[in-house]
Amino acid sequence: MPASLDERLLENAFVSVRRTLGMNKLVRVLRTSAPLDSLEQIDEAWGSVSRVLTQLDKSSHVLLIDMRSARGRNDDEFERRVAPYRAATVQGFPRVAVLVKSLPGQLQVQRHVREDGLGEVHIFVSEEDALDWLASTPPPRSPSSRPGSSRPSKRPSRPSS
Repeated sequence: MPASLDERLLENAFVSVRRTLGMNKLVRVLRTSAPLDSLEQIDEAWGSVSRVLTQLDKSSHVLLIDMRSARGRNDDEFERRVAPYRAATVQGFPRVAVLVKSLPGQLQVQRHVREDGLGEVHIFVSEEDALDWLASTPPPRSPSSRPGSSRPSKRPSRPSS
């Protein structure tokens, strides 16, 4: 089997975006540990991700968003500014996995998925599990045919809504 090719699409202090071309085209968005201290930095980080991803045929890729290094933040001003970028980032991908490192992170992503109507976004604490899930079946061609759900992995129980 030929080796996968890794293509750097974006690199800044806050986020990097890479694409792996192989059996399953994987787009990996990695949020760094650099804090987003201003609204302008939110635009720089997530606006650049949105612009890069619009250049891809999202329907033929799967998306892994790795938030494990990011500092949690949920103040109202931050939440309002980031919300449109969350939707723009995941829309169009047939499969989306988000990596978090803690239960509070998992709960925050579940809330975002629900409140933003982001569709089928799966949340993982294990990168191996996320990659296995993303590669488990070829991505469907029609993103509109997928049911909307969010389901955690590697947790004994799911908090009720």
